Amino acid sequence: MVRPSDPPAIIEFGRFSILPHRRQLLAEGRPIRLGGRAFDLLLALLEAPGAVVGKDELLRRIWPGRVVEEHRLQGEISALRKAFGADRDLIRTISGRGYQFTGEIRELGAGVGARQVPAPLADPAPPRPATNLSENVSELIGRVAALAEVTDQATRVAPQPEFAGGVWITEHDAAERRQITAMSCEAVGLAARADGVGLEDLAEAIGAFQHCVSEIVGRHSGFIASRLGNTVLVLFGYPAAHEHDAERAIHAGLELRAAVKTLRPDADLAMRCRVGIATGMVIVGDLDGAGEGQDHGIVGDAPDLAVRLQMSAQPGTVTIEPTTWRLIGNLFDCRDLGALDTNSDTEPMRRWQVLGESVVASRFEALHGSQLTL
Repeated sequence: MVRPSDPPAIIEFGRFSILPHRRQLLAEGRPIRLGGRAFDLLLALLEAPGAVVGKDELLRRIWPGRVVEEHRLQGEISALRKAFGADRDLIRTISGRGYQFTGEIRELGAGVGARQVPAPLADPAPPRPATNLSENVSELIGRVAALAEVTDQATRVAPQPEFAGGVWITEHDAAERRQITAMSCEAVGLAARADGVGLEDLAEAIGAFQHCVSEIVGRHSGFIASRLGNTVLVLFGYPAAHEHDAERAIHAGLELRAAVKTLRPDADLAMRCRVGIATGMVIVGDLDGAGEGQDHGIVGDAPDLAVRLQMSAQPGTVTIEPTTWRLIGNLFDCRDLGALDTNSDTEPMRRWQVLGESVVASRFEALHGSQLTL
């Protein structure tokens, strides 16, 4: 058993080894990047190999003195399993109870001098001061734990609303009129049985998807307006407008489409996502003037259009409407999907599937050279 008060020099299990004093995980001697929360979670599980460690206990250990939603823990578990690769079954989910480390561990004392240990990827980070400033994190797609750690640092002083790309929302944002690009994304290929069997795995998969969305849209200055299970609504152009918000949304959608496929490599049915993107004028912010923080109302058609496009899209595709299509010019290759019946008094909405970035001589040519008309 690993004792936090007196950690061994090296902990081995299978092809992996841990250097607690360096906070480093190795696979066959090669360093593996792992977020600080995920590393703490691994140590907590190694303290009780073969035993089931309850979720509440893990939440208290990894986030001491804080109230944290369970999906954060699920995200860290997903990050650990991804680091383990083919050995992801080293961590087993025990439905309704918690998690179990299934590997056999071996502790080596400090006197083991013959073992050659690679230099750490980076010196251990010093204790972080209480600050609202976010860190610059550049990680591979799907490293949900890195984003979670940055969010932890940003919220250490006081709870804050959602943020992305270094833009913060105050608690009393006045409602304002502006153009935004809305992106609705849904994870598909997820299911649990009607009797509740598989709900733990479903919740874990949804948590990993939501973290993946947060990480990707954050890099493209998106704002997460709402989460509902396996569906997330993201706004580009709020709270701060950026140049080319429509392009940012499409880049995020294409990146998300590729990243989601890697979240459950060992599942019988791979997770995929479908994305709908629409642009338009809205009124967004604190609509009732109550200043109740994270509730940001939205009045306008763009979010609803994005949801309709997402629901009509095929898994693994990104679909856009005419306004977004005009804004991107020829920067992306698109395939005309024809009209979508909106089942209302309005005319059917034309839509396009974004295939990828186009090859153009210049950005000016793509946006102004041969603009298509509807």
